[in-house]
Amino acid sequence: VPSSRAKDERFCKAIENAGGRVVQTPMKSERLALGLLRNRGAQIAKGKYLLFWDLDLLPSEDLLENLRDWLDSGQRPFAIVPSLYASAAGTRQFVNECLFDNDRSISAFYQHRRDLILHLALNTSTVAITKDYYSSLGGFDERFLDHGLEDLDFLLRLALNDGSVPIPSDLLTDARHQSPAFSSGFRSILNLLSL
Repeated sequence: VPSSRAKDERFCKAIENAGGRVVQTPMKSERLALGLLRNRGAQIAKGKYLLFWDLDLLPSEDLLENLRDWLDSGQRPFAIVPSLYASAAGTRQFVNECLFDNDRSISAFYQHRRDLILHLALNTSTVAITKDYYSSLGGFDERFLDHGLEDLDFLLRLALNDGSVPIPSDLLTDARHQSPAFSSGFRSILNLLSL
């Protein structure tokens, strides 16, 4: 089994092979503004597209190609990438050479194999976006500290600016539901965009 560092290096190499630029910045801090790191990465990026990716995720073999095709199609200048979270047993079964087997994991999800798939996250911090569109939105809010809120804020601004989904009257409600079909509040519009 490759080490975590080897996995990170392999994915970074795939990004570089796809024409991207990878910059790693080690930081030591008790409180970290992830929005600041994301904005700095976007500032030094030289390509047309940006990909915000958490290193604890494993990509499918065709993820980068699919994202580039989606953005090139012009349907939307961004894509929110859902993630399936596998159990330890699922990870052993679905991961081969640091790549995630989408077909088998999605099949397990639809078969309600809770022993293999813990949950589906539609609203994730994994976002592919054109650099111009990212800049037009003002990037991430750097005032958020620690984890998560800068992503939800950014995703919500993406949704509100997109205009293709109805804005619910309970927009500021944060209620989690087992199924996306029962979503409410801001998660309902984010789920629509992710799906």
